[in-house]
Amino acid sequence: MKPWRVWITNKILRHLFCAFSANDVIHIRWVDEQKKIASIFIGNQKLYTPEALNLVKELRLFKELPSFQKTLNSMKGMSNEMIFTKSKTTDDLVFSKAMLYTIDVLERLILSISTIEEIR
Repeated sequence: MKPWRVWITNKILRHLFCAFSANDVIHIRWVDEQKKIASIFIGNQKLYTPEALNLVKELRLFKELPSFQKTLNSMKGMSNEMIFTKSKTTDDLVFSKAMLYTIDVLERLILSISTIEEIR
């Protein structure tokens, strides 16, 4: 997604629905995106290099775990089933969409952090 679209989406989600975005949890500031060099921030605090490297290594391993993938796929399937077949009220739909949004935020964070090659 283009940066301006992400910014607009985050603003809308924060102000209309009081939702969090991926940047609220962990923010990646790319020094050189082609060489995959970045700094990682949690909140406003920059992670030191050893902590950040450890986080990258852990997320690379975590991303590859079959049990993690099965859990995410199961959660997506249950949310989609709730949206399309089992929902009876608007609250059911909103909850299921929120669950899908949370899973998407988690997947994008794990994917983007695990691609970092070097920390600065």
